[in-house]
Amino acid sequence: MITTIDFETFWSQTYTLNTLGITNYVLHPLFQVIGVSIQKGDGPITWHTDGDIKPALDAIDWDNAALLSHNTPFDGAILAWHYGKLPKLYLDTLAMARAMTHAYIQSSSLDSVSRHLGLPPKGEEVLHAKGKRREDFSDGELASYGEYCAHDSWLCRRIFDCFLAEPYRFPLSELWVIDASVRMFVEPSAQLNMHVLAEHAHMLSVERERVFATTDRKVYSSNDRFAQLLISLGVTPPVKLSPSDPQKFIYALAQGDPEYRRFCERGDLPMGVQAHLAARKRAKSTIEETRTNKLLDLAKLDWYPGGYTAANYQGRGWMPVPYTYYGAHTGRFSGAAGFNFANLPRGSRIRDAITAPEGYRIVHRDASQIECRTLATLAGCRRLLDGFRQGQDVYCDFASLVYRRTITREHKQERFAGKVAQLSLGYGVGWLKFKNTLFIGQGGVSLSIDDNLAVQIVQLWRDTHPEIRRLWGVATGIIEDWTQGTCDPRLVIPCVTVSETAPELRLPNGLALRYPELTGMRGEGDEDWKVSYRYQGFHRGEWQRLYGAKMIENIVQALARIIVTDAMQRILARTGYRPFMGTYDSWDYMIAENEVEEFDKILTEEFDRAPNWLPEVPLASEGGWGRTLLDAERSVND
Repeated sequence: MITTIDFETFWSQTYTLNTLGITNYVLHPLFQVIGVSIQKGDGPITWHTDGDIKPALDAIDWDNAALLSHNTPFDGAILAWHYGKLPKLYLDTLAMARAMTHAYIQSSSLDSVSRHLGLPPKGEEVLHAKGKRREDFSDGELASYGEYCAHDSWLCRRIFDCFLAEPYRFPLSELWVIDASVRMFVEPSAQLNMHVLAEHAHMLSVERERVFATTDRKVYSSNDRFAQLLISLGVTPPVKLSPSDPQKFIYALAQGDPEYRRFCERGDLPMGVQAHLAARKRAKSTIEETRTNKLLDLAKLDWYPGGYTAANYQGRGWMPVPYTYYGAHTGRFSGAAGFNFANLPRGSRIRDAITAPEGYRIVHRDASQIECRTLATLAGCRRLLDGFRQGQDVYCDFASLVYRRTITREHKQERFAGKVAQLSLGYGVGWLKFKNTLFIGQGGVSLSIDDNLAVQIVQLWRDTHPEIRRLWGVATGIIEDWTQGTCDPRLVIPCVTVSETAPELRLPNGLALRYPELTGMRGEGDEDWKVSYRYQGFHRGEWQRLYGAKMIENIVQALARIIVTDAMQRILARTGYRPFMGTYDSWDYMIAENEVEEFDKILTEEFDRAPNWLPEVPLASEGGWGRTLLDAERSVND
């Protein structure tokens, strides 16, 4: 039975959900439930407050109930952490809206979605509740607040029903993906090691001060000089269209530039670059340092006694993992509540601070080169497909062509060049970005090459992978057709259905890649596949460039996401276990010590199982287990 719930809680000017995040807000000493509205199935909506709340919640058979809310991580956390109630399934209309309507209305708030669907608007009584504790409400005010809360629950259920019906038809399989994303937050199972985090934070602080002391501060006040500094560090500065010349790109380094903001939020930038970005903003910490300190504060948080927490979570150190379902245009999860566990740097000490409770181990598995394998299959690239199926190292294979000698795993730098080429050039990356990516490095490997060699490598890759270049051309043709209001049935990309009425690509899970307000423009490059267009982006309506290779990147990432989430659902069906966190191509589970070997075998089987909509893709995976996340990723198997 679907049970729709909406909690109304105390909030003030300084104590808000937006400023604190769900965990700190719900576990704060000031937290207070003012009331809750409940609808069981299609029955009447009831309002409960004070001593009536717990009996009303106790009367629900949660073992057979699906909790429905708009922003279920919030209502689910209250329900679990304060009242000890765990539903059989978590449903969330906010999450569904991100997949269904967010691309077009640029918001997934209850009010925005309700208006878009033609439903009555959300009320405003919550604004009048600012700073008011339960005891501050008069009987009349409380009754009005109850009507407002009940209306929110009514809207939530109507939105849910609309999304399941035509024309939306939200896929039922994705409801289980939403459920998993909510449980990773509401039902945490990993712990944080405060000592490791504190040591890491200190090291980062020392490095930041060293960078500050050795740099001419004038560099930070000049866009051109700062751009040259970034280039010298092997990083490509962000660019934007020139306001005075829409055919020209300029550096986007102003604090208000969306491109610069996204650049500063990247977690994969070298620590030196992060330090310079922090200095330019006159910030007191780098991204990595801020993230570490936030996790340290989370590790110190005392969990409330009572309810679910008393039975399972005592003391400190528990790690709720918040994700935004469909946080990206391609359907990938993104970070939430100020955390992004999907982009923790490889080998980071933060990963070593994520630990298993006594008697458990973290079991990790990631899909090996899933994007490269998916791209090769879509394009029918024989060179890559034969290499994957024969168990060859495709990175070494291409590196051997570049260096004209046999390259093995022992040749770390040369193999790294082959790896970056195979993982990036399939998306139309140019020689400069390719060169800078090599210089930035990864996993302790960095490579500096001259411009000529970078150009030669890119051209060599394109010459030896013609099928992928042809796929770019097909995508370019589809984009051109959309802008001209036509649809050539000969332009086909495997696994996706091209819409004839809107710039959309229907995916095999029933969701879609959408390109609102698609318009033509001339971009950089003379090749046909590089002629670019633009569309209204998924976040804040910012304009995004679109060209053939970029659309192929979107498709590959969307399909890879579906492959990984489908594997998660099969693992759940076989074992009953859900992941406690994950990345774009991996899942991490908390498993009892005596079950890890058998569970790891099941993970391997399901990660390597090709989907029925792309049966020829040669999937593979890597993984293991350990006491910490870092141990599991390194397959310590302790």
